[in-house]
Amino acid sequence: MEEGKFEHPFIDNLVGIPHGDSEVKNATGKSVEEYMRHTGSNKHEGVEIEKTPEDIEIIQFAIDSVNEVMKEYGREKDIELSMNHIHIVPVGGTEIVTQGNSKKAAQASTRSSLIIDRDPSNIQFCLRAFHEILHLKSYVALQILPPPEENSQSSLKAYRKGFMVVSRDGKERYFTDLEEGVIGMLTEKFFNEKIKSEILFSEELKNKGEVPFEFSRQEEIQLLNDLVDQIFEKNIDDFKSRDEILELFIRAQVNGNLLRVGKLIEKTFGKGSFREISEGNYPKDTHHDR
Repeated sequence: MEEGKFEHPFIDNLVGIPHGDSEVKNATGKSVEEYMRHTGSNKHEGVEIEKTPEDIEIIQFAIDSVNEVMKEYGREKDIELSMNHIHIVPVGGTEIVTQGNSKKAAQASTRSSLIIDRDPSNIQFCLRAFHEILHLKSYVALQILPPPEENSQSSLKAYRKGFMVVSRDGKERYFTDLEEGVIGMLTEKFFNEKIKSEILFSEELKNKGEVPFEFSRQEEIQLLNDLVDQIFEKNIDDFKSRDEILELFIRAQVNGNLLRVGKLIEKTFGKGSFREISEGNYPKDTHHDR
């Protein structure tokens, strides 16, 4: 490994350890990679169901589509994601496994794994898989938190997930709205540009009629669009279209580099505005009802 270069199959960086030391041992005595391989592939006994050939085909389509997005927006690292790190449960299973913290689908960056309810709709199942895989394959950094008290164990926690930043004590999260807004918007784009023309789903699309599919994170998508529109209106001489600004946000999510977006927001709304947005305080014309 080159000096100063961090190499790991599941993450871009690990903080809270000597720089570049990917073999650090955690509380289990395993390296971080060993720990993630072990916990990520653990089955949810009593809940998890075996993947059918059709399930695998749909999941692989979602993975391949995410990889295309990563390549389009300049992602150089390909985060490893194997089928045994993707867990399928019956409808309602995600909520059971996560003890009510998530519904229908969830992902864990500390395990590089995801869990999805097996919706009867192949399209809905694929949309949720795509959404969670986008989270896992975007820029991710983890942190090792020191033991909170004597004789206790250190812990592996998220530090960066695309746009999202977690405080070094693991207690505060920033930019969660923008992370989910970008992921949600890309999921809708995936439906319109990929699923609608994919033969794998043609029969369901034909039979579905006007019954809508469920797209999550609508509030966050609206928030992102409002913010992009405001930035474009205030910098109309610097950009040909709002899509150029939206691309900056997507690249920040995919590659983890927030600098260009941060500078643009500070230029547009004033000094300190990027920090304000990180804490959920948006410009007054942005729809944010929470």
